Amino acid sequence: MELLYTAQTQFTWEECWQMTKTATLRRPHLAGAVVALLLLCVLLSSVVGSALPLFLALVFFVAYAIVLRIGTRRAFLANRIMRDQNMSFYFYADHFEADYSGGHTCIPFDQLFAIWETPTNFYLMLSPNQGYVLNRTGCNEALIDFLRLQDPNKKKKKR
Repeated sequence: MELLYTAQTQFTWEECWQMTKTATLRRPHLAGAVVALLLLCVLLSSVVGSALPLFLALVFFVAYAIVLRIGTRRAFLANRIMRDQNMSFYFYADHFEADYSGGHTCIPFDQLFAIWETPTNFYLMLSPNQGYVLNRTGCNEALIDFLRLQDPNKKKKKR
């Protein structure tokens, strides 16, 4: 198979945290739960005539964000294989390969859960909460267009 594109990325704490935030915000059941909790708090506030339920909802969201960040930081520091690794990506027509000091992996595009695009990164997701970070600064326009075409979620919608 002919190599089409290559890219480099370093998996830092900042990249890990960005990926966690992106994965958290893309969970539809979580968004539904947040909306339901807010509506419940607004309803309780209007029935009780107090702002206490809204304050408790705010405290809950802040506590959730802190726990999420601490848990992500612990997981990042515990993962000695991936922590602060320079990764090389090699893209072919039907799969991509990732090389780093901890090993080498080959993943067909049709086995990806999704390819998420943000203004700074692409996330080649193996599952809703596990994937590879590819920084956009290491990608040329042809690779960016190629990755957009490989997203398994977009291919499902077309069928």
